Amino acid sequence: KKGLLLICVCLSSFAIITSCAPSKYVHKDPAFSYEYPSGYKADKTRGKNEVARFSNTNEYKLPTYTASISDKAKGQKLEDLPDAVIGNMQSDYPKADRFKILEQKKVKLSDGSDAMTIKLKWRWIDQVTFLQTASVIAFKGDKTITISGTTIFGYTSLDEMMKHCLTLNLKP
Repeated sequence: KKGLLLICVCLSSFAIITSCAPSKYVHKDPAFSYEYPSGYKADKTRGKNEVARFSNTNEYKLPTYTASISDKAKGQKLEDLPDAVIGNMQSDYPKADRFKILEQKKVKLSDGSDAMTIKLKWRWIDQVTFLQTASVIAFKGDKTITISGTTIFGYTSLDEMMKHCLTLNLKP
């Protein structure tokens, strides 16, 4: 009986651990990957440059994690990227406004690549809902890769979303 109980406990523990493990998105060209929370579903709603969107299964589909690819502007530097991210968001959601950068810093990704992190808050197109976004932005060749997590202000912490964004790997 003890052996059977031990097997049941081990199998249950394995099921719990694997159900909490993040899911992984892998893009082929340009090659990169990132992890988003387990249980999120692919969402066909996308901004102009988005290649992937994974949303929570709650009624608001928040938080949402996205991957975007855009052309790197000639002479663009990492330090220019926070303003470029806001520009892309304003292009995707023209009625959104009040974008405010809360934090930006240069980081090294786990694969050794340089990247910028940005935390910002902004107002949705309904002019009532405040959102917050955590993003990691990096160059790969002549492309700019952006991984972002967005939610209602105060719903999920920026640090929690940033943990997932920082899983960006440009050498998957």
